[in-house]
Amino acid sequence: MPYGCQATTIVSLILNGSVVVAHKTILLKNIILGLFMSFYVDNLADVKTGKIGQNSRIWQYTVILPGAEIGRCCNICSHCFIENNVIIGDRVTVKAGVYMWDGLRLGNDVFVGPNVTFTNDKYPKSRNAEYACLETWVEDGAVIGGGAVILPGIRIGIGAIVGAGAVVTRDVLPGVTVVGNPARVIKIG
Repeated sequence: MPYGCQATTIVSLILNGSVVVAHKTILLKNIILGLFMSFYVDNLADVKTGKIGQNSRIWQYTVILPGAEIGRCCNICSHCFIENNVIIGDRVTVKAGVYMWDGLRLGNDVFVGPNVTFTNDKYPKSRNAEYACLETWVEDGAVIGGGAVILPGIRIGIGAIVGAGAVVTRDVLPGVTVVGNPARVIKIG
């Protein structure tokens, strides 16, 4: 982090078998003491997880639930929501307005454009606690353009590109570019 940036950190301590989470705003200097995590959380974010990798940044109005895992050197932009059963790899960029629901897995070096919509229930209905949560996988190096919709249970392959506004209804093979509604292949490799 740059010298002198203001950051909010979350420090977890184990006292008598219980985890205590303390929020503290600090002024970072050249050295981050071993007592503090070296990631940035904006004062206006609501972060409940302690599983955030070094040098990641969480911006304002983002909500992250306790079970979420975020890798190193990630950038989670403003107005995002990350549910409990979400795993985000290293060096991932998630632009503003993206909601990540249970079952989402983002690999390393993934880019998710603004307002991308992920879903996890094929047959959603109100108050259905027994829905089948389908896992969605976005593999290493994949790119998803702004406003794309990714239906549940989809796998987007290594290095694949999903064009802006595409509606992905089936798996996207590695290295392929898809666009449109429904998404169709326009470039292979």
